[in-house]
Parts: sequence; structure tokens; C-alpha cells
Amino acid sequence: MNEDLLSEALAVPNVSAFFEHKVVSLDFDEGIMIVRNAADKDNKEVPFNFCVGADGAHSIVRRQLMRVVR
Repeated sequence: MNEDLLSEALAVPNVSAFFEHKVVSLDFDEGIMIVRNAADKDNKEVPFNFCVGADGAHSIVRRQLMRVVR
């Protein structure tokens, strides 16, 4: 079921998924996310309109969101 859901989501043209990357920082005001490639340690700036953090309770996405929504 997870593979089917992921396939459907990634079939949408403006949806991206990053595997083997770690979120370094998020700027919800600017809509910019910095992700680090686990293999080569390079950082990449990724613009976003909507961000889903599905990496657990201790995720950087959750921590940054808690700073914004108070």
C-alpha cells in the first residue's frame, strides 16, 4: 500500500520526494528547505509551497513548524 501511495503522489507533476536526504533547515516564510544528500554531503536548496514531514516526532520539520505555529 505504501508503494502504491508513493507512486500516485509522485505521478503528480509538482510533487517531489527526497530519499537518503536529511532536512537541515526550513524557512516557512520564504518557502525554502535545505536538504543534505547522505551520500556526498552536498546541500541543496529546495523551494516548497507545502511540506509534509513524515520522519517522526523528533524531526527538524516538526521543530521548525512548532517555532512558526504558536
